[in-house]
Amino acid sequence: MRPHVDQRQAQVLALVRARGSLRVADLARELGVSPVTLRRDIEAMAARGEIHRMHGVISRVETGRPGAPPAPARGAATAAAPALDPASAFASASMEGRVAAPVGAEGLVIGMVVPTTEYYYADVVRGAREVVEAWGARLTVGLTRYLPGEDRTQADRLLSTGADGLLLTPNWDAGSPGPGEGRWTAELPVPTVLVERWAPPGHPAA
Repeated sequence: MRPHVDQRQAQVLALVRARGSLRVADLARELGVSPVTLRRDIEAMAARGEIHRMHGVISRVETGRPGAPPAPARGAATAAAPALDPASAFASASMEGRVAAPVGAEGLVIGMVVPTTEYYYADVVRGAREVVEAWGARLTVGLTRYLPGEDRTQADRLLSTGADGLLLTPNWDAGSPGPGEGRWTAELPVPTVLVERWAPPGHPAA
């Protein structure tokens, strides 16, 4: 019998505290659970401040060094600067006066596809909505609930209802597309931005 969610999250916490950082894909295999199930646990734990969450990697919270960046997992790629979701980036830039509302933004509709509006994603959606509405546009949200193929279904639905642009969080297990995944995102007929996901150089979605 698989462990209860509380037991599984306790296992995750114990492992990340012992090892410092872990790849999500490796951890899912070790625990014998699907990446989708583990991502839900990770989002809940990150929202409670128990772990740090990055693209495809989790790490322990260093209580002895407040604000210190978490160490990357062995072999994991490191970024030159902390990643911000587009909504937060635009919000920060707008407050600093570096980004002006685009000409003709008023009345536009921005579609946003996310797995859920709970846990961490509640803040992501709220930040996006605040920025979009500050520009006089409107945000509509489609939920995939981590179902395979549902990200494209929701994107198509939002486009059919008049979305002028899309913010996408596709259901990619490691935070980036696997073999054959994500090519459809490059074929969308409107401006599209990945949120909490990334595409490697050379991928059509990059």
